[in-house]
Amino acid sequence: MLSNLLLARRIELGLSQEMIARKVGVRGSTVSKWETNKIKGKVPIPTIHKMSIAYDLSKLEIIKALPERQREILLKLLNSSKNSR
Repeated sequence: MLSNLLLARRIELGLSQEMIARKVGVRGSTVSKWETNKIKGKVPIPTIHKMSIAYDLSKLEIIKALPERQREILLKLLNSSKNSR
């Protein structure tokens, strides 16, 4: 689950929610929603990229922790882009 992954990783890195928010370019309340599983809607791909940098996680780790519906869509996109190369 994304909330558990992000909370544990932030604590492991010794960062505050505000520090993560600044790195990702979102509000602290958004980070709080991520960590308490109160996300409404889908996490945009550019945000996943910034999250991967801020939390020092791979994009794939974050995608695998997303809710099933969004995870499936993003994994299909990734696979189709790999196959088109």
